[in-house]
This record gives sequence, structure tokens and C-alpha cells, in this order.
Amino acid sequence: PGWLDSASLADGKHLFDIYCAVCHGTGGKANGPIVSSTQIKNPYPPPPNYFTEPLLSLPEGKMYYSVHYGKNLMGPYSKVLDHDQVWKVVYYVKSMQKHFIDSVAAAGAPATAAADTTKK
Repeated sequence: PGWLDSASLADGKHLFDIYCAVCHGTGGKANGPIVSSTQIKNPYPPPPNYFTEPLLSLPEGKMYYSVHYGKNLMGPYSKVLDHDQVWKVVYYVKSMQKHFIDSVAAAGAPATAAADTTKK
């Protein structure tokens, strides 16, 4: 949506840190405490890394749908995040991915090869 701005990005990060980072990790590398903690007897399996395909090229609408309705082990967040908040989270995730792609391009490596090194 065109109304997303720098304030929306900050809100998206805040919401991501509250609702998403527990599984996805604060950096989006699928290493949140619920999947990587040695204190948990049966940790959850890690979600997909945001910096690998197909998530790097996943359209924003599909991201919105996954957050709103849930996907695989991730339940729906429609009960705790309203329409605008889901878009802010998607905007923040896409900004992390853009930063990753720009960093890889600056280093001169293909994004898919560099993504393989970010799994954990």
C-alpha cells in the first residue's frame, strides 16, 4: 500500500519483534528462541529463512495472506493484528529482504548463493 512510510516501518519492526521474532528471529533467519533454545525440550522446527527462495521473491500479497490466515505451523494472526498492522509487518520483512539483496549485490555475489550461508 502507498500509505506505508518510515513510521510504518518502525511500527512493523516493533510488531515483528513482538509477534514474529520468537520463531523467525530478530534478523529473519529462522533462529528465534522458540526454535533454537537449548532450554526447550522439544523446540519447534524452524520456519523458512526470509533470505532464501522462494521467500525472497514472494509477493507482498501472499505474505499478507500467510500472516493473516496462517500457514503450516504458523497460526493466523488476524485475531491480534489488524489489516494495517499486518501490512506494516510485511513492509518491514520486505525491507529486511531488500537490504539483504542490496548487500549481496554490493558484494558481487548472487543472492541465492549468499542466502545459503545465512541459514543459521
